[in-house]
Amino acid sequence: MFTTYPQAELWLGTLAGLRGQRTWSFVEQDGLAPWFYVQIGRRKQSANETYMLMLGSTAELGQLVEEQSDSMWLERAYLVSPPSINNTESWLMESLLEIEAVTEADSRRSHVVFKMTNGNLYSLEDYPLARVAKDPIIFSAKCHVKPRVDGPQR
Repeated sequence: MFTTYPQAELWLGTLAGLRGQRTWSFVEQDGLAPWFYVQIGRRKQSANETYMLMLGSTAELGQLVEEQSDSMWLERAYLVSPPSINNTESWLMESLLEIEAVTEADSRRSHVVFKMTNGNLYSLEDYPLARVAKDPIIFSAKCHVKPRVDGPQR
């Protein structure tokens, strides 16, 4: 989903003493697919810190939801979608309310539906959303997002 190049690597991680961490001045996105921009909270010693992640797939977001713990939690999720998905003339970043797996009633093909907090609905498939059987919820802001804890933020 995201591609990096050796010439884009910055050496600031080494200067800051961050072993194993690598920093890039840019990444390239493969294709015109939607992706997620996610705010997570992490407990580091006695302080809570906030980080932003770029995730390239629904599966990665689902894995992040499953791996939440007392030391790492999801605070907010956004869908970043191209014009072909959001039916506008530009890319949009919108606050994500829910991702639901659905199955087409006649063909039994599965795909996902993205529900935004502003009421917008998106799907990667061109299929009438009213003619689907609902499957499990992959992500729900109401269930999976934990409010940001006050305290020192990075």
